[in-house]
Amino acid sequence: KVHENADISDVFVYDQQGRLLLSEHFTLNNSKVKLDVSLLPAGFYSISVHTTQGFNSAKLSIVR
Repeated sequence: KVHENADISDVFVYDQQGRLLLSEHFTLNNSKVKLDVSLLPAGFYSISVHTTQGFNSAKLSIVR
């Protein structure tokens, strides 16, 4: 969860081997963003969200 006063600047998605698969940069004030993962196959991933308050990491599961 991202702090409500934090603006999201970058989002990174990594596969289970640590390879960067997707990155998005946001320039406007964004406390919520949508990320298109339609090209990623079903599986487990790590997501890193960089904000004005630091960064958060979480697990991401895509089920199709």
